[in-house]
Amino acid sequence: MRWLLLLALFLPFRPDIVHLTNGRKLRGIVVDYTPKGVWLAVPKGKILIPYWQIRLIEDEPLEKYYYEEAERLFQRQMWEESYLFYQKLLPQKVARQKMEIALLRAAFEALFQKRYKKAKELFRQLLKDFPSSLGLLGLSWLKEIELRFS
Repeated sequence: MRWLLLLALFLPFRPDIVHLTNGRKLRGIVVDYTPKGVWLAVPKGKILIPYWQIRLIEDEPLEKYYYEEAERLFQRQMWEESYLFYQKLLPQKVARQKMEIALLRAAFEALFQKRYKKAKELFRQLLKDFPSSLGLLGLSWLKEIELRFS
């Protein structure tokens, strides 16, 4: 299912808000219109929404979509996924700070889950993107991972 999240990040489509007749709203990317309904790509997959359930399909500004998805994923402690969304908002200072936190937490989470190759990759990315954030501590963690688990 994560591939759909990544797909949503890199597709040239604009995000949409689908307003349903029951008052609910679904956020995602409309990927296809079929005779049965509209296919909407959401972070957890793809769903078919019948036309009779749709009241309105509204375009959403791309920056707003990325920011709100990043915040939602950050609150759910889905660090790697939130990092990808924050990466799209790199020029914004707030997003950059949250991006650093998300990447740091993802690296330590991978380390504590004994996914050493992933932890090493995330620590390298962290040191590349935010060289002053970890300093010697980050380098020592990275060297420790390389010495023990390479």
